[in-house]
Amino acid sequence: MQIIPVIDVMNGVAVHAIGGHRDYYRPVQSTVSESSDPVRILSVLKRRYKVEQCYVADINGLQRREAGRCQLAELSRVGVSLMVDVGVRELADVESLVELDVDHVILGSETVPGLDVLKALVERYGSDQLIFSVDVREGRLITANAEWQNTPPLDLALEVAEAGITQFILLDLSSVGTGRGVSTVGLCRDLRRRLPAARLIAGGGVRSVQHLSELEQAGADGALVATALHNGTLKAEDLRRFAAGPVAAGPASSGH
Repeated sequence: MQIIPVIDVMNGVAVHAIGGHRDYYRPVQSTVSESSDPVRILSVLKRRYKVEQCYVADINGLQRREAGRCQLAELSRVGVSLMVDVGVRELADVESLVELDVDHVILGSETVPGLDVLKALVERYGSDQLIFSVDVREGRLITANAEWQNTPPLDLALEVAEAGITQFILLDLSSVGTGRGVSTVGLCRDLRRRLPAARLIAGGGVRSVQHLSELEQAGADGALVATALHNGTLKAEDLRRFAAGPVAAGPASSGH
């Protein structure tokens, strides 16, 4: 299972995301880097943790403000594969990211207006470059689409798969930065049973090797991690162990 660091960027700096309450995000304080500059943090993650992929959320874009295109371009030059969420609402948003050599564009249920846009994007860019994020808060879907308001997250993921999406992020914003464990483990397990060939990435609340093991056992291909890396709870050797293959859960591997 791949461990994928998360960098949340707001107003040009990396911020500590807690519970999805974006008005309260503050510059990150990290053991990884003394700087809150996203480019420097990603460079250290690449060198020290040997990360090959990073999730970048542009909070400004998610809040309908101008996304940091210049900074995203700098991040793309670090040499780490990027999956980026700028709050895609239309085809032009994806086109601008592709121009920046972003490897994967995240299409979040929070902002994508509907299946018609998804189908058009899959037709234009193919499924390899697109990842759909099932965004939830306390288990309930987050969406601006009135037709999706009362749709169970699993049902939406299956609808999106029928539209041609093969890669998914399962993210509970209420758990982000809390370290209380990943509440989307059950959703991951259910979706894996229904879509055995899909790529599934889950996150929000990872604090320990035990949490990572639970995701791996639920069928996750990747886990999103931010706070546990910045505060040193998860270390480079933990990432290497999961990258090498299944890690047995238990006292010896979860004593963080």
